[in-house]
Amino acid sequence: MRKSYSTQLRLDSPPIDQVELNFGCRDAIIPVLRSLQHVYSKPDVTEKIMQLIERDINGKASAKRGREGTDYWHILVLAGVRLGCNYTYDQVQDLSENHIKLRAIMGLGSWGEHKEFTWQTIRDNICRLKPGTIDQVSRLIVAEGHQIDPDAIRNVRADSFVMETNIHYPTESSLIRDGLRKILEICSEVAVGDSIVGWRQHQYLWKRVKQLSREIDRIAGKKGAELCGTPEGAVPRTPAKSHDDHAASPRIVHHSVTADSDH
Repeated sequence: MRKSYSTQLRLDSPPIDQVELNFGCRDAIIPVLRSLQHVYSKPDVTEKIMQLIERDINGKASAKRGREGTDYWHILVLAGVRLGCNYTYDQVQDLSENHIKLRAIMGLGSWGEHKEFTWQTIRDNICRLKPGTIDQVSRLIVAEGHQIDPDAIRNVRADSFVMETNIHYPTESSLIRDGLRKILEICSEVAVGDSIVGWRQHQYLWKRVKQLSREIDRIAGKKGAELCGTPEGAVPRTPAKSHDDHAASPRIVHHSVTADSDH
């Protein structure tokens, strides 16, 4: 038997949407708790997310039968903290039992109630969520964020890390080609997710980039004047003459005439 989430107010805990968070704290859990707090304040969004979680957790079984299980809202909060902060299951278990603000967001009070979440319980419930369900929940939360700040999509913050890969010789053209490949790939995915027009021909654009890159490599490999062309304003070089060219060219023989004093 599982419950979705409780809207009943408690005397030993403030309402979830009124829990005070320390926004001066730079820990990664604060933005996650604030986003969950905002989702809870939107009953229509919360209900959609609860239905997605119920579909994965229960499957074809009835939620009204059996022993009491973890609430769907608790599963959402614990899964959000684990994925949003990249915590281990042991860290999530410790926070779920000792973090006051986290327990307040979960709707747990302090009057004679100390609900425990074992490591195995947290793992079993979170692992039931399918990747597609997590993606749908993320899109619902991101859509709510875009309603708060519609221009947030214009600014993207990215982080990078080192990973093993096949690195080719870093010429200028190859670096530009790799950069354009990643830009086209990311922009096309963002355009599909946010219904942005103008990226329908990203595959054709990538094909043109590869053609130009191969053309640059061919010119750089040949280094021929007929391929590279002569820059405007430059003086063309005169090809050096070979031995056969000198033999075939006409010669001018100068005869020196000496005056004979006797004649």
